[in-house]
This record gives sequence, C-alpha cells and structure tokens, in this order.
Amino acid sequence: MDMEGLETIDVMQKLAIPLPVVVISDLLGVPSKDRAMIKTWSDIIFLPFAKETYDDINAQKAQVMKEFYEYLYPIVLEKRKNPADDIISDLTKAELEGEQLTDEEVVMSSIGLLGAGNETTTTFISNAFYSMLFDQPGIYQELRADLSLVPKLLEEVLRFRFPSVMDRRITQDTAVFGHEMKQGQMIMAWVGAADRDEAQFAHGDEFDAHRPNNQQHLAFGSGPHFCLGAPLARMEARIALSSFVKRFADIGAVEGFEVTDHLTDSALGQSLKSLPIRLA
Repeated sequence: MDMEGLETIDVMQKLAIPLPVVVISDLLGVPSKDRAMIKTWSDIIFLPFAKETYDDINAQKAQVMKEFYEYLYPIVLEKRKNPADDIISDLTKAELEGEQLTDEEVVMSSIGLLGAGNETTTTFISNAFYSMLFDQPGIYQELRADLSLVPKLLEEVLRFRFPSVMDRRITQDTAVFGHEMKQGQMIMAWVGAADRDEAQFAHGDEFDAHRPNNQQHLAFGSGPHFCLGAPLARMEARIALSSFVKRFADIGAVEGFEVTDHLTDSALGQSLKSLPIRLA
C-alpha cells in the first residue's frame, strides 16, 4: 500500500480494496497468500441481481459458494484439531448449553464473515474519499486541522452514500403496501432512502459532516439483524482515513474525472470500481 512519491493514485487499488481483505483474512486465520482469491469470491457473492441476468448471476454465486466451501472446509477441520488465535478457531470451540457448531456451520459462518467483512468496508472507504472530493469540498483540510472530525465525517458517509439496498425475488403474488407484485419479479428495497428522510434529517439530500444526528442512520440495519461487523468497519475506516490525512497534505480530483466511467455495472449505482485522486 506504499503511496509515497506518487502524484496520482487509484485509492481503490491502493487502500479501499486491500485493507479490508487483509484485516478480515488475518482475523479469521486464512492463509495470506489466498487473499486475492477470497476477494474475487466475495465480489461475486455480492453481485447484485437483476431481472434479465438473475439466472446467470445465481449460477455464478452457486459455483463460488461451492469453491469457497471446498476451500474453507479443510481449514476448519485443521483448526478444530489444532486451534490458533483466530476467529475460525474460536467458532470451532464455541459452545452453548453443551452444543457446538458443526464443521459445516463453521464453514458457512466463515464465508459470511470473509465476504461481508471486506466488500462493504471497501465501499465505505471509497465513498469517504468520493465525498471529501465532491460532496463537501474543503472538508479534507478541516480533518487535517482536527482529526476528531473523522468519525463524524464517516457517519455522514454512511448516511448519505451507503446504498443499503436489498434485492429480493418475489416467491408468490402479493400486494404489500398496495403495490401488485408477481411471482418471479425482482424488487429492490431501498433502505438507504430512509437516511434522507426529511423528518429525520433536515436537508437530508445535502452532505454535512457536521450534522449533529448523522449517526442515527440505517446503513448497518437495525434490531436483531444489525450488522455484527459494524464496529470493525467503523474502526478500519477511522484508522485508514486518519492515517491518510496525517500522511498527505491534500487530495484533489483528477482532471477529466467522470464518475459514470468508474462505477460497477450494478443496480445500486453507488459502487466505485476505481477512484483516481491527486496527492499533495
């Protein structure tokens, strides 16, 4: 992740992509040499569905889940016999009322942690840089002057930029909320729209790192399904951004940058595949 001496970098390739996969791989205890493969599998698992490509994407995900499972299963068996200081080992030893997780359950839990533990944090970090450049220009210098503003900015990024979208396929005809939906149709639940609700956030369509209540967003969900990785994602982004701000005097947009040329082919429309920036 060395960036010293460079005038322009792709912050996705230099920071937003490698950092989360390195962290979650180390925490779970999978071999460091396999991080690129884990990242590729995770990207496919999180591909958004679309009506026209549902079957193809579903087949890709099924194949990746099979490969991911076959990769992790022997690792789980080894850690059950010879536990180390990592999360997979902890899962093999976890016990509740005399019952332990099966090997299959540990594998599936590990897939979920490895996938969600890097994909969403990559989006989080890249969105933070985009927001500093385009949503609130000048905020970078405020961070340089006062690093205590970093957590506030990150919460506003989560509120304003994180998609928080769930795609679902209708399993039977229904009319929830008065809308006719037919079996087989795809729907997108734009949970992130709640984070721009004017009743909750005044001027919700404006990015404001100083917003007093921006931590009350739904980017990580709510209730029993609240994201268990939220503290880790926040910590990674906070450390990454604070370290970056202390290291580089300023950032700037690359001349001719058009965001539409740097988005993933996604129904979400908010996932960057690259983000070139100038360093100072």
